[in-house]
Amino acid sequence: MPAPKGLALAKFSLKSGEEKWILIHIEVQGDTDPDFPKRMFRYYYRIYDKFNRDTVAIALLTDDTKRFRPDTYHNAFEGTSLTYKYNMYKFYDHEESELVQSNNPFAIAVLAAKYANESKDDEEKRYRFKRKLFRMILQKSSYPPVERRIYIATLIYFIDYLLQIPLDLIRKTWLVAKP
Repeated sequence: MPAPKGLALAKFSLKSGEEKWILIHIEVQGDTDPDFPKRMFRYYYRIYDKFNRDTVAIALLTDDTKRFRPDTYHNAFEGTSLTYKYNMYKFYDHEESELVQSNNPFAIAVLAAKYANESKDDEEKRYRFKRKLFRMILQKSSYPPVERRIYIATLIYFIDYLLQIPLDLIRKTWLVAKP
């Protein structure tokens, strides 16, 4: 099993003023894999074994089901037990209107994932969603001025990757998206 791709090392200052290095493991899960909690635990112990650092784990669940909500791995055998609990964020829990109104750039990323699920087999619909998201990004003025270009570039890259469309629609998207 390869190392998780969603691993980042970040340096934080705690409220006490102490500086702390923390590993952040982000795992994006798009389907209802029953082995997902076990995989989260495997990544945790491999990260801990390799770096010996505190780790924050976040599962981003992009599937469109209500019932799949894994946030714990539990294993028990002959009196020995282990429970690993991790953070879980379910995209399905948020309404489109709430995400559209939000000034948080992550809301657009969540909306993109929801649109990707909704347009799996419809390229034209995916194209319309992609245009809508690009326009939203360009119209939002609430991003901090210094970081505005970074937010915009990152969101466009993410949306472009998530909502892939055929070449003819790509050309059409970029012609329409110009400010």
